[in-house]
Amino acid sequence: MKALGYVLVATGGIWLLVALNMDTTVETFSGMRVNNIGLVSSKQTQTIVAGLITLIGVIIAVASTSSKQAATNSSSLVKCPFCAEEIQREAIKCKHCGSDVPPEPEEVFITDLPTRRVLVKIGDELGLDEYRMSDIAETMKIGNENRNKEEILSAYNVKLTAMKKSIPTDLHQKFDETLVSLL
Repeated sequence: MKALGYVLVATGGIWLLVALNMDTTVETFSGMRVNNIGLVSSKQTQTIVAGLITLIGVIIAVASTSSKQAATNSSSLVKCPFCAEEIQREAIKCKHCGSDVPPEPEEVFITDLPTRRVLVKIGDELGLDEYRMSDIAETMKIGNENRNKEEILSAYNVKLTAMKKSIPTDLHQKFDETLVSLL
């Protein structure tokens, strides 16, 4: 469509130049030159048609450029979480409401955690097996090297909660502390 717009602009522009340079006078028997009403009318018609073709060509050329940009930019637009206006995905401040826009969270890579029990019997008491806890922490780190401990723990929250249900409640805090220290 953009090429059609350019062709119409060029055609209309040439037609307009020809129409404006059209001679509308005729020579009389006495040698004088006078305006011919029919030729003046023809010049006006040619000028109007050429102008309209040029205008249509400009509109087509501009409209096809902006629609292409809009289609390209729409994928990089997101809604502001505060005012719901569209802003650039990389924006750190909303241009509409002025709020600081939080960065989009990156997807955390989740793998299945080892299903081995983390409890060991130490004498008459139960304790946490540091080796198995280390194995769990290492599995959680896979694919998440660029993320902090809180993000990783948040992503694995459901699985860790299910794991903690299998150990006594007095070891829950020790489980959390051990896991955080190993991440």
